[in-house]
Amino acid sequence: MLPFHAQAMGDRQLFSSGSVDVDLTRLGSEIMVEWDGNWWLGSDYNKMVIRSRGEVGRQLHAHQAQLLYSRYISHFWDARIGMRYDQKPLPGWLGVAAVDGLAPYGIETGFSLYLGGKQALTGEIELAWPLQLTQKWVLEPYADISWSGREYIAADAGAGINLINAGLIFRYEFNRHIATYIDVYYATHTGSTRSLKRVAGEDVERGGVKIGLRLFNW
Repeated sequence: MLPFHAQAMGDRQLFSSGSVDVDLTRLGSEIMVEWDGNWWLGSDYNKMVIRSRGEVGRQLHAHQAQLLYSRYISHFWDARIGMRYDQKPLPGWLGVAAVDGLAPYGIETGFSLYLGGKQALTGEIELAWPLQLTQKWVLEPYADISWSGREYIAADAGAGINLINAGLIFRYEFNRHIATYIDVYYATHTGSTRSLKRVAGEDVERGGVKIGLRLFNW
């Protein structure tokens, strides 16, 4: 889920808003809970943004938190800088530089670079295309692509594109604050990361259906 972005109108009033997606899926015999949320405070031109993403089952599998300064740079586009802390799977601090906004045809687009850690430089591209079928129903194809600038054997991560996650969300919005959704997804490791994961005995592909709840515009 990409952070909020808007066309700037002024810089005198302060606003705040938050949203979070929480969903359930089954991975083998384990029920997994994933979340992706963000909250911002500021004006149309300048914002402080907090973002949290993670996955938990019988134990915490992944968690990262970001604290960012966001600056309006163009119609529907923001630039962000800040810090990210990874609690799992590899603890550590990373610098963040990102741009996100609306591309042509209403495609929500995010480009993020992360500097630091053993991989030195990593990045992520997030794309989502919400299609309003009716006032209540939304169809949203999406794709996330992750890459690394350096191989890191300890994390079973190779250089180059290492993970592609794509899916289709079918969402029903009860009102302007609450929605429920079904997410049909497929994720695969690629390149040398795929080989490293296989050698380590880890899954290289994952797919299924998630059932989730979205709280937004709070």
